[in-house]
Amino acid sequence: MVYDVTSQESFDHVEEWLSEVNKYASEGTSKLLLGNKADLTDEKQVSTEHAQRFADKLGIRFLETSAKTAANVDAAFLTMAKELMSRTSKGPAQPDKKPVDLRPVTKEKKGCC
Repeated sequence: MVYDVTSQESFDHVEEWLSEVNKYASEGTSKLLLGNKADLTDEKQVSTEHAQRFADKLGIRFLETSAKTAANVDAAFLTMAKELMSRTSKGPAQPDKKPVDLRPVTKEKKGCC
């Protein structure tokens, strides 16, 4: 969930968005709270500390990012990737499901034409 650090109104909607995610997503859905526009420090309305306490209360990770400067954008993707990898490695074995093969599909040539 991404909110704008320069807009308290945007941050105020996070709980509503989380409610929607919890309502429609599967139970084990990974969540990450991102405060975007962190480069606009003079216009900041939501403090890092306030957002961090909120994320801690919800039990989700938190990062501040800037799409403009790319600050923490890679970290956000890596954080989510690590969370997903952690959850799948800890999850129960599912013997009825085949692992997904991510290699490119190649067609075998049959015949001469």
